[in-house]
Amino acid sequence: MLDKTSIYACARSVDTDVPRSDSHQYQKPRPKWTIMAEAHSLLGTGNAEVVEYCATWNDKAAQHQIHSIELGSHDSILGSILIAESAHISQKKLNALLQEHYEVKNGSLDADSTSQEWLKHALHVLQEQKVIEKFDVATFMSFAHGYLANRQSGGLDAPATIAYPQLHQEHEKKAKQHGFWVAYPQTTNNRSGDKIYGGLM
Repeated sequence: MLDKTSIYACARSVDTDVPRSDSHQYQKPRPKWTIMAEAHSLLGTGNAEVVEYCATWNDKAAQHQIHSIELGSHDSILGSILIAESAHISQKKLNALLQEHYEVKNGSLDADSTSQEWLKHALHVLQEQKVIEKFDVATFMSFAHGYLANRQSGGLDAPATIAYPQLHQEHEKKAKQHGFWVAYPQTTNNRSGDKIYGGLM
């Protein structure tokens, strides 16, 4: 049986302001972007296992390193966007793939690279490796920023987890009826705000 994993682009926010590296001024924290992988559980084996991956700069190694995020992290979860519902890859292989291809074509991501830049690079890698379908990453990021802005403003039409409509044609009708936002179908045990994180959002 092939491993299947649902893959999301996930955004977290840092609790405190972070000083800019080139000045003493403070700036509003930007979302921390991650790749979230939800392994499909076998029937009767319980809840699916969820892992988040992100890239952080390691001064000693002078490079970015891919690592997983604890689900109990102090960073609040802003929202997640489904980009692949049944990708034929295990979480272990996905992690190895992200580790192997963390370098961009013109060199490694440097210390000033943001999590958004890493996410865009990671999405390109997953497309090139045929893990997820092809889509325009810049258009996706515009969608993601609009979605997060709506989430943060308390928009009722922006659920905690959504499906990217360009990749999920079955939601086209709903997208036209309800505007920009498309809710990913929830089961009775996975209501909006409760999915995956046990009601943390």
